[in-house]
Amino acid sequence: MSTPTRRPRGLVRLSETTTDGIDIYAIGVLHALGFAYNLARHGRYRNAWDRLRRIPGFCDRRSSWNGYLAEPLDPTIRITRAGTGWTRRRAAADLRRHITRQEAQR
Repeated sequence: MSTPTRRPRGLVRLSETTTDGIDIYAIGVLHALGFAYNLARHGRYRNAWDRLRRIPGFCDRRSSWNGYLAEPLDPTIRITRAGTGWTRRRAAADLRRHITRQEAQR
């Protein structure tokens, strides 16, 4: 008899897909923090500490402070910029703004 598989509790979701086909995921410092948190929740403290030690190296790069990145899942949407923001909602709104501006320029 097989046992049902359960999703581990307490995991930080590092990627999210919205209903309108936008993929939103953490980058830079937020990704490192979420990844280290997930490792620590599963008892892999050494790996989590190694992940946290990498964060000061991110501080030198401007792109590491974007927070979240939003990209369309549909490959037919040709955009030149992805949406960024400190929250998932702001990143999705920024992407929609880029798409609207690009369509208006055509």
